[in-house]
Amino acid sequence: MNNKTIFKTALLPVAFLITSLFFAACSNPPEAPDTHFMIAAAEINLSEIKLGQLAQHKGSIPEVRALGKMMETLHTKELSDLTSLATHKGITVPLAATNDVEDAYQKLNSKAGNEFDKEYCTRMVTVHKGAIATFEKASTEITDDTIKNWVIASLPELRLHLEHAMACQKIAERK
Repeated sequence: MNNKTIFKTALLPVAFLITSLFFAACSNPPEAPDTHFMIAAAEINLSEIKLGQLAQHKGSIPEVRALGKMMETLHTKELSDLTSLATHKGITVPLAATNDVEDAYQKLNSKAGNEFDKEYCTRMVTVHKGAIATFEKASTEITDDTIKNWVIASLPELRLHLEHAMACQKIAERK
C-alpha cells in the first residue's frame, strides 16, 4: 500500500465517525417539546419584563404602576432561573425581546392614560391565562424531570400574577 492509500484508509473511519456524530447531533437535539417550551417561556418572561417597565412609566394609576413593577421584578427572576436551566440543558433561549414582544410594546406604548391602564391590565390577564395554560400543558408533556419540576414550581407564581392582573383590571375599568 502506498502512503495515499494508507492515509485514505485511516481517514475513512474518522470521517464516518464525524459524519455520524454530526447527524446524531442534528437529529437528536434536546427533546422538541422541552426546547419549544423553554423558548416560549423565555419569550413570555421577556414580554412581561419589557411591558412591566412600560407600565411603570405610563401607568396613570398606582395599581398599574405597581403591577408593572411586580411583573418586571418577578419575571426577571423567572427569566434568570429559566436561562440557567436552559444553559444547563444545552437549550438556547432568546435573551432579548423578540419581534412579537417589540410589536406588543409598540402597540401598548401608543396608548395613554386610562386607555393605557385598561389595555395593559387586559393584556396581563390574557397573557397570564395563556401562560398558565402553556405551563399546565408543559407539566404533562415535558420529558426532562428538572424542567418539569421548574414548570410545576412556576405555576403558583403565574396564578398569583393572574390574580393581581385581574384585580388591577377591575380598578382600571372603574376609572
